[in-house]
Amino acid sequence: MTFRYESLEVWPLALEYVDACFVVADALPQRVQFSIGEQLRRAAISIIANIAEGSGKATSRSEGNFYDIARGSVAETVGLLALCQRRNYLLSDRHQRMYNRANVVSAMLWGLIKANDHQIGETQVLYQADNHSLDDILNSSSSSPLLASRVLASSPPASSHPRLLIVGLTGTGADSLPPALVARIAAADLLVGGQRHLSYFPDFAGEKLAIAADMEAVARRLQQALAAGEQAVVLASGDPLCYGIGATLRRYFPAEALEIIPAPTAFQLAFAALAEPWAGAALLSAHARPLAAVVSGVLAAPKAAILTDPQQHTPAVVAEALLAAGLPPDTPCAICENLGSPAQRIVRTVLGHMSEETYAPLNVLVVWRHEAGEEARTRGEDITFIAPSPHLSSPHPPGLPDDAFSTSAGQITKREIRLLALAELALRSGEVLWDIGAGSGAVSIEAARSQPEATVYAVEKRAELGRHFQENLRRFPAANLHRVEGVAPEATHDWPDPHAVFVGGSDKKLPEIIETARQRLHRGGRLVINLATLENLYTARACLPAARVTQVQISRGTPILDMLRFEALNPVFMVTWRK
Repeated sequence: MTFRYESLEVWPLALEYVDACFVVADALPQRVQFSIGEQLRRAAISIIANIAEGSGKATSRSEGNFYDIARGSVAETVGLLALCQRRNYLLSDRHQRMYNRANVVSAMLWGLIKANDHQIGETQVLYQADNHSLDDILNSSSSSPLLASRVLASSPPASSHPRLLIVGLTGTGADSLPPALVARIAAADLLVGGQRHLSYFPDFAGEKLAIAADMEAVARRLQQALAAGEQAVVLASGDPLCYGIGATLRRYFPAEALEIIPAPTAFQLAFAALAEPWAGAALLSAHARPLAAVVSGVLAAPKAAILTDPQQHTPAVVAEALLAAGLPPDTPCAICENLGSPAQRIVRTVLGHMSEETYAPLNVLVVWRHEAGEEARTRGEDITFIAPSPHLSSPHPPGLPDDAFSTSAGQITKREIRLLALAELALRSGEVLWDIGAGSGAVSIEAARSQPEATVYAVEKRAELGRHFQENLRRFPAANLHRVEGVAPEATHDWPDPHAVFVGGSDKKLPEIIETARQRLHRGGRLVINLATLENLYTARACLPAARVTQVQISRGTPILDMLRFEALNPVFMVTWRK
């Protein structure tokens, strides 16, 4: 059961204002706690108590009377706050923000009173009064009555504690938001966002904080704001949870501390501008992410949309990588610039011509691995799918013989051990595997070829083995495998978080590698470590006391004259752990 007051748009705003009044009251000196503090608390409580009681009345007249009392209580709190400011208990800028909030709540209550006077119940009425805009009211030093407000059944119930409001924007900025949401943003204490987002609110009276590279500092400031009872708002592009700051903030705040109001994503706007169905499309981002993961995503889907990076992974750079991965130069694509704004532009081209033009920094690159259906039909042509190379789409069962690989001094994970490790890694479609200490690449190559819609990252520091690795890739191509020369765990810094990690060599950094894997593995992720020495086994057990340990001893049959004997391979300790 829900109560009617929960659907009133004034309700969450009133709760936020009352919370802020309590914060002020709690911070007052002890000598005025009773005289001012208790009076401020009682007046604040009266606001929400009368809104709730009024919403439950049976007649419009009775309902309006309680909203009128609530409005009077708002005025009472404003008077008490003025006294606090005059006595230096409340800073002037904080007092002004509280005053602005009170104006919004009072105006919305006035709208409900007038709505009940005219018996129009919950009909939506737009803000209007004396030619004053909402910005005039929020920035004015005196109250201006509004003749109406809005009552929205879709408004979410408010939390009893301040929550971080995250608002998605389109290219039209604040103009894309409803007036009540603009009012909440204007009445906030702290506004956080990129410089472009903050520019949409030039008259914001509170503190502004631009998001830069140090996300930790931004998160700390937001945590301080919520702890102090301040209302903080974060501005984002589109849906904050789609490759946006919403996902980042979830690492710092629990879900119940966040209120997220999304706008259409850039992906949605791009496909809408192209009039292109997008069910089943790969939605990818090249922002601060390895380009290899983007390439793998494009190769695994019939169509893909990519958020490009204006600094590093521009449309031309992405196109070059896709061409290098085997897509034909005539692969159709579109660059959708400045989506949702008056400067929106759509450029249709092909991958081979992508570098012939420059594009606006804000763009989405859409790539089809087939001819665009409607355009092809218009030309009277059949829709032709571009067949990917066999190694991109056809899985190859693992189990290649050891002598199929190029290596030095037999430095390779032997076939039987390799198959056991791959079974424990259990790589699935769409997942990411790290191969650390990859040697000549036998495990990486077998994993990538057996699951072509997964992505495999491999690192090996020894240049000689790296040359063998390259030769093995020539023998057994795997476009979803990405190899680097380097040392783990440092080399994994810009890799996407893994679902499975295989450690074949550690270069005396086994504890650091294990800790990195523990932290970055997805929930349910698998860690498999192959060890040859008791010393490394002791280290692994100390880091992973709950891990399962198996000693694998393989003996291969070898003919001797007309008989058969067994030749033992070096034993391997296999440590397996699941997050």
